[in-house]
Amino acid sequence: DANARSAELLVIDESPASGDDAHWLVRQVFADPAGDHDFGISAIVDLHASVARGEAVIVVRSVGAL
Repeated sequence: DANARSAELLVIDESPASGDDAHWLVRQVFADPAGDHDFGISAIVDLHASVARGEAVIVVRSVGAL
């Protein structure tokens, strides 16, 4: 539903966004009926590769407990 796709469940850390290894750390939290929000996807967005390809280049690091 709309709550499962809300911006509140997406965390983006833009702090490592400079230098040769520029990337964002992202986490998509899974909405669950109990409201625990303790599972999700953790990934890295490679900013240089994304610009070069013209689309987001995302490497999933883990899926599971946060």
